Amino acid sequence: MNETRDILVRGWRHIPHSYAVANQFLCLELLRRAPGVRLFFQDVPYHAESWRATTDMFDAESEAVLRSLPPPPADLKPAAEFRIAYPYDLLRPSPAARTVVFGTAEFLDVPPSYIAGGLTVAEAQRRSGATLLAPSKWSKEGFVRSGVPAGCVELVPLGFDPAVFRPATQEQRRQTRQEMGFRSDDFVFLHAGAMTSNKGLRFLFPAFAQLLQMRPDARLVLKGADGLYQSKQYVEKHLGELKPEAAQAVLGRLTYLDERLSFADMARLYQASDCYVSSYVAEGFNMPVLEAAACGVPVICTAGGPTDDFVSAEFALKIDSTLNPLDVPDQPAAMGLMPDLQHLVRLMLRMIDDAGFRSAARAAGPAWVGERFTWEKVTDRLLRVLLPR
Repeated sequence: MNETRDILVRGWRHIPHSYAVANQFLCLELLRRAPGVRLFFQDVPYHAESWRATTDMFDAESEAVLRSLPPPPADLKPAAEFRIAYPYDLLRPSPAARTVVFGTAEFLDVPPSYIAGGLTVAEAQRRSGATLLAPSKWSKEGFVRSGVPAGCVELVPLGFDPAVFRPATQEQRRQTRQEMGFRSDDFVFLHAGAMTSNKGLRFLFPAFAQLLQMRPDARLVLKGADGLYQSKQYVEKHLGELKPEAAQAVLGRLTYLDERLSFADMARLYQASDCYVSSYVAEGFNMPVLEAAACGVPVICTAGGPTDDFVSAEFALKIDSTLNPLDVPDQPAAMGLMPDLQHLVRLMLRMIDDAGFRSAARAAGPAWVGERFTWEKVTDRLLRVLLPR
């Protein structure tokens, strides 16, 4: 008879933050590993008081399952405890034989402000003996660069649900585009996220302004994360950095979406787009790039960062970049990638003009990520870290 092993997860749920999204998809997949795995869940307070729980991101059945995750009994001695929230909690005493703490290092740096208790990450890891879990080589390098021994940082990527993020038929795509108000001749570039400075709007906006001079039918759609961040204000700030005529041109072909979307509706937005573009400066993983590829959407993204782990030249064009120190408050060791603006313009132009690449990418993207990055495959890797034999 196979042994049943208990896992305690401590983290966020019911918000569209990437940590909570990953946490919830992983929990759903871990539940499918019963009876070999028994799962318990303990909520962690949200990082910001303004964040509010929602229960409309998953389908009704999954929402019910997530709401009914059992809390740990007082005497639980799990085989493993998995912590996925911010700040990174390494020092809390654990009842488990093995404690694994998830974290990202967007700026190749993990300052004390990221750590519950305010210690350096190296000292907190040394005291606790916890294993750190990074979702990308970039993030792992940030932990190592911050003093954590490489052997104490495991690498497990994030994933996607192929039942949700998948290519649409041409008819489904046509209908969705019509519902969203896109014209048949609009070439839609999509970007989704917090719109904070690390997302690279300061490169995307001027590139798009230049592109419109050559391809006036291009359209830029931005999906913000206004429930968590002041995304619209960041957009307005970066628009204000453009020359007035460039800002006016961008505004004329810009659609900004601030409503909260379910994962199914987010998939429809990807499917309705012609290209996903992410001229990021610093990311821990960049889940929208993965989800877009799973939906058959060709991608433009910064070269040299975490997306290098999960994109292929068959469906993604990489923007040339240079690694530079960044001016980030309280992070003197911060580093980031500077995308080449003119190269971004050329790649956006190529994406519009190269129908053959786009057609090939619609098949290559889902095939590539589907072989490697579904939540099922990611959970297989996570379990090897949580429950090593």
